[in-house]
Amino acid sequence: MRMPSFRSPDDLLRSLGLQRRRSAMNYVMPTLGVLGVGAVLGASLGLLFTTRRGAQVRRSVRHAARRAVGRPTPTVAEVLDEARDSEYAHADYGVRVGAAKA
Repeated sequence: MRMPSFRSPDDLLRSLGLQRRRSAMNYVMPTLGVLGVGAVLGASLGLLFTTRRGAQVRRSVRHAARRAVGRPTPTVAEVLDEARDSEYAHADYGVRVGAAKA
């Protein structure tokens, strides 16, 4: 009886009717890649078909980029404080953020 030669572990698994288990990253990374390409493509098309002139678009993009770089990223505590302030600001209208409904 001749022994089959297996070139890779996948060949052995395939001969037994099995296959490797795919991890979640095999699904997540391609999805994120497609999402990123779509975002870049959408932004590019948006700039291409804008109603403003090229110099105005470049100026506004440059201004927005400088503003975004100069703005500090808020900490979790700052975001929670802002949400808490918003909750009390809406309390006058009878709306409570996170309050259980009766």
